[in-house]
Amino acid sequence: HMRGFSLCDGKKTCYVNIDVPDREDLLNELNYCLQHRGSFQKLIMHNAPFDLKVLHKEGCTEVTSQIFCTQTAAHLINENIPNDLKYLAQHILKVSDTLTYAQAERYGYNSPEFIEYATNDAIWTWQLHEYFNRVLYQQKLDKLFYEVEMPFQFVLMDLAINGVQIDDVEIDRLDKIVSKDILDMEFKLRDLAGIKYQTQGNLFIEEMEVLSGTNMRSSQQLVDIIQNRLGLVIEEKTDTGNPSVGKATLLRLKGQHDFIDLLRKYKTATKLSQGFLKPFPGFYDADGRVRGSVNNCIARTGRLSMSKPNNQQLPKLNKEYPIDFRATIIAPEGRSLIVSDYGGQELRVLTQITKDKGLIDAFQNDKDIHLETTNKSFDLGIPDECLYSRHPDHEKIKKENKADRDKTKNCVVFPIIYGTTAYGVSQNLAVSEEVAQGYIDDFLDLYPGVREGIERCSAYLKTHKYVYTLSGRRRRLYDLTPKAYRQAFNFLIQGYSADMIRLAATNVRNAGLAHPEWDMKIVLIVHDEIVVEVNDEYIEEAKAAVKEGMETAVQMCVPLVTEIGVGKKYSEAK
Repeated sequence: HMRGFSLCDGKKTCYVNIDVPDREDLLNELNYCLQHRGSFQKLIMHNAPFDLKVLHKEGCTEVTSQIFCTQTAAHLINENIPNDLKYLAQHILKVSDTLTYAQAERYGYNSPEFIEYATNDAIWTWQLHEYFNRVLYQQKLDKLFYEVEMPFQFVLMDLAINGVQIDDVEIDRLDKIVSKDILDMEFKLRDLAGIKYQTQGNLFIEEMEVLSGTNMRSSQQLVDIIQNRLGLVIEEKTDTGNPSVGKATLLRLKGQHDFIDLLRKYKTATKLSQGFLKPFPGFYDADGRVRGSVNNCIARTGRLSMSKPNNQQLPKLNKEYPIDFRATIIAPEGRSLIVSDYGGQELRVLTQITKDKGLIDAFQNDKDIHLETTNKSFDLGIPDECLYSRHPDHEKIKKENKADRDKTKNCVVFPIIYGTTAYGVSQNLAVSEEVAQGYIDDFLDLYPGVREGIERCSAYLKTHKYVYTLSGRRRRLYDLTPKAYRQAFNFLIQGYSADMIRLAATNVRNAGLAHPEWDMKIVLIVHDEIVVEVNDEYIEEAKAAVKEGMETAVQMCVPLVTEIGVGKKYSEAK
């Protein structure tokens, strides 16, 4: 519920209280001014998606596309500092300390104190616009800001308004299954470790609980069990130098004791329960949808993030504990979900950055990059011609070497892109650092342009203390540690990939607006993936529009390919 709004044109400022009898007339006048044909040439806001959402809720649904978000500008100009309005006003405009919203509210909405608070918001936003607009051009960020980020503000508005439809019955069903499984595993883990325990029933919630001095979620107690009760050796260390019972440790110890194998499953189940099944019902809105907060100005790489809940981290189906949480995200009656993501986006961006001839050949001729890397690293002796998808034996060879190919893809190729060290690769594969470094070298030998690209990036960072992506987004790194150099190259890929999705989502949104009969809505963006809802009778038309919108977002030296699916549930459409 909007109580009022403040406006500033650089000369005059006003605050309009709309909690009055002629509220609708005031909102109609505001709506007219905000439209393309209205009197406002540019609408300047701080946190534009929020303001646009509130305006939309109040009936202002045709806001001019000529907008300027000072929060987004601040993030582009320096991603390392806070970008809230008060911080920027104090540190850039040098204003003195002022009232917070909570403090101003105590005086009453018609008080001079509250009116001063409200008008200051408009004044500071105007003044920051004057400063940021100049700096955007100075840092050559104007094209990224006006052509990528500002159109995307309307996509962010849509995401906040639309949310995702949740099958609450399925959530409840899965919660009961997982809770029972966790309890059963609690019993079994203690049996396997030789730990005595008692059980106690709860008559109110019809559940059992374990009475034991051992907490299976305590890292310290798990270390004691694994080393002293099971007699296994933990080689891995935490950042503080203590023995680690993390993913790498359990992967290396896999198969050495039934306790370890069950513990891996137990950790997956508890993460699913505590991270999603238990808290998710707290986010339901009255219409059965969940509307998470999409954060455009937090991640320093330019990637989107989400909170309350974090729908970017929705658990995928885990073969060790196959609970399909993504099946709880559904389409309403008469509608379907279209899920489209870029095939090999980060490797294609890597190719565009490095112009490596081997990678270009691979993408232009459908050569299996992961199988080629596996072939070299594991000395499989696969003939080069069989590495191309068109070869009649490719699928057979790919299937025969699936385990090693998946290992190379997930634990070598992508970690190299993410800037993982030999130590990190060794932890992922449970091998020595020497062997891990050999895998990294194999990849860089196959694609020498990648090594050259990394070296160019490092040289530029050393000289300028920042790097920039193909879209112009900057990452400023002043402390030139080895980690900073790895972060810099990773940013070139992550930052441009993020801006590709921004452009693609804007294309998809515009396609939906051009065909209102489809009622196509973007409901979720997860990394390189866009999820839309659409009326069932227009699925094929919408699929084609989504595909075109994503594949024409940018021009690259290799083809952009999207993988697209349709379903009534999120997991079905994947």
